[in-house]
Amino acid sequence: MLKVNSLSVRLNSTFRLENISLQVGGGKICGIIGPNGAGKTTLLRAISGILPTTSGEIYLDKKPLHTLRADERAKYLAVVPQSAFLPPAFTAEQVVMMGRTPYLNWFGQTTIKDEQITQEVMSQTQTLNFADRLINQLSVGEQQRVLLARALAQDTPILLMDEPTSHMDLKYQIELLNLIQSICREKQKIILVVLHDINLALRYAEQLILLKDGRIIMQGLTQDILRPEILTTVYELPINLYLDKSQKIFYLGN
Repeated sequence: MLKVNSLSVRLNSTFRLENISLQVGGGKICGIIGPNGAGKTTLLRAISGILPTTSGEIYLDKKPLHTLRADERAKYLAVVPQSAFLPPAFTAEQVVMMGRTPYLNWFGQTTIKDEQITQEVMSQTQTLNFADRLINQLSVGEQQRVLLARALAQDTPILLMDEPTSHMDLKYQIELLNLIQSICREKQKIILVVLHDINLALRYAEQLILLKDGRIIMQGLTQDILRPEILTTVYELPINLYLDKSQKIFYLGN
């Protein structure tokens, strides 16, 4: 169980997040939604330790993650950013192997286990076929899959993802989220993912956190939050939801 208690982030005398508390268990994807500027990316960065917090506590069960050094925290959570600078002189496989950094010895030597895990996650993410290609020779969508593979190589109980499908076409969006859903259930991982597309949130997230202006408006089951009156208020435009028979895809309109 990931627990965040009274988390706040203040930047330049302005609160970007204020008094955030949440609990997320393993085995079910938890989506984070909200309008632009709501604090979605800031929340992931604060939990990961990339962004310093003004106050609050972060626990994995009874383990206080907020007190750990960055290298120690990297064994408990991995991050898939929306975009990242990737070293152009490295191959895709070398980038994925970077996910094993928290487990390397003082000399930075990899082991057979590191190599096996790297091969496994590249197979899972369908990145093996371009393992030897330089990262700057890959499309943006392919680079995003490499970032996911790198995060999976860390082999952490918590996975934080910031709009992982934002640079992918529809086919790869569905394939990637199907994979994430499968990994979440099989490995009982705690997955927090920022989703811009509410259709994808409805299809893949079993629970949601709805943010606006740096505060949690609602959190709970997806079907309890994705309601017209709630979304209309938060997104500030008239919204109607039209669910199909599967209850998994809807049309968003006014």
